[in-house]
Amino acid sequence: MGSREEQEKDARRFVESRGGRYVYTYEEPDTSAWKRKRVRQPDGTVAYRVIRPVFEGALEDLKRGTTPDGQRLDGLIVYDIDRLTRGNRHLEDAIEVVENFRRPIIDITSTLDLLTDNGRIVARLL
Repeated sequence: MGSREEQEKDARRFVESRGGRYVYTYEEPDTSAWKRKRVRQPDGTVAYRVIRPVFEGALEDLKRGTTPDGQRLDGLIVYDIDRLTRGNRHLEDAIEVVENFRRPIIDITSTLDLLTDNGRIVARLL
């Protein structure tokens, strides 16, 4: 898969080769699907979740259509689906943003397509 720097270069090249403009990198190192934290739910119950503030911030930025430094944000590109999600909850959050705000999240292999029903089914299977 390569280093984060190589993944960013590949993503930048992918976007620019299609006439897009790569404007921001969201980095979230050391986030594992297996490192869950105990959190209290609104109803008082306890659950264990992977906490991903950068991912959640990226989705909020995508909803708003701007990066943290104020640049226009039309979509997100990821190296592959495992760089986007650490579990089904994160995938469903991403799907919700794509569906409701019509801003794509794609990967450089073009296998991730959250804009269509079939693409969402494939993403859920992966």
